[in-house]
Amino acid sequence: MLGLKDMTVEIYAGLDARDRMLFKAGITTDNPHEILVHTCNMLELDYADVLSRKRDKALVTARMIAIGLTCKCNIYTLKEIGKFYNRDHTTIIYNRDTFNDLVEIKDRYFTSKLNKVMISE
Repeated sequence: MLGLKDMTVEIYAGLDARDRMLFKAGITTDNPHEILVHTCNMLELDYADVLSRKRDKALVTARMIAIGLTCKCNIYTLKEIGKFYNRDHTTIIYNRDTFNDLVEIKDRYFTSKLNKVMISE
């Protein structure tokens, strides 16, 4: 896969917003598993821990980022995303909305973690 620096303007311009977001993050698929694996790798967290019910701040943040990115793919229903993360669809709604709110207000901790996931060079 080409790095962001190697991509021509024409190719990048041809991608829709969802694909641009995933490409910038170095994610080559919109599969929830791949998004979670990438998030765990970039934040140096254990996959099983992020999927668990543990509530450590780092795990909750990683889970929220992965769920937020999965929701932005717009190809899975909330119920399907919830089934993958072993959560209720209302929890997915809460995570999606909180993800969007934290991005909008530029929360320092959340933004630093999101940038770490989104900038994979």
